[in-house]
Amino acid sequence: MKDAVVLNQEETNSLITISNPPVNALSHEVRKGLMKAINDSLEDPGIETLAIIGSGKFFSAGADIQEFGKPSQGPQLPEICNLIESSRKPVFALINGTALGGGLELALSAHFRIAVPSAKIGLPEIHLGLLPGSGGTQRLPRIIGAEKALEMMLNGNPVSAQVGLSYGVIDWVDETGDLTVSARGIIQEVLEEKQSFTATRERTEGLQDEGGNRNAIEDQRIVWGKKAKGLYSPFQIIDCVKNALSLPFQEGLQFERESF
Repeated sequence: MKDAVVLNQEETNSLITISNPPVNALSHEVRKGLMKAINDSLEDPGIETLAIIGSGKFFSAGADIQEFGKPSQGPQLPEICNLIESSRKPVFALINGTALGGGLELALSAHFRIAVPSAKIGLPEIHLGLLPGSGGTQRLPRIIGAEKALEMMLNGNPVSAQVGLSYGVIDWVDETGDLTVSARGIIQEVLEEKQSFTATRERTEGLQDEGGNRNAIEDQRIVWGKKAKGLYSPFQIIDCVKNALSLPFQEGLQFERESF
């Protein structure tokens, strides 16, 4: 049986590849493989950086629909996101294609995100009557603020890499046509310049415009109050984003899990 996650060491970088075609869904085997590969890399003194990429045209489309309705098996995606975010070594998400739902939440837990121009990123859970359940409602607003975060989650449609770059979700868009080679150069630059890296849960760029954030939340509450017609997930998303801006990260994350 082919490994769902492949770990390759490239000098001092661990390249961790999700290989679960056709869409690199985050199945139990993928989650197990990610947890092991990340832990092995963190414990290896010869490894300085980690990079996570998908095989084929998907980074990851998120949860494995074949597991819906079945007893959940650990590790869970929030555990993996926390492990990545807590890493003392910088972690790069190499978004080689579509990153949706849990796939984007995985990327949001990394310290840096590099995408190909054709990449699409999004949190489409609202189309299923759900909300992001692995930290998306807490991490995304901390990076880009309430207005853009709510736009992405309440609209549910993916955006391009360039739009993601303009929002601040993506840090670099690779125009070279070879993402892994380009990423090596960026990773080397980060190491040589000793660039600081901050866990997403500790980032504050999106928290600065307090008035704008409040207005965005209230505006969306009014909009959805008129058109929701018995839907719960839009208001759960709005409440989660409000908490992301006002509560400590762990409390907001707990609220998200309870709402999910």
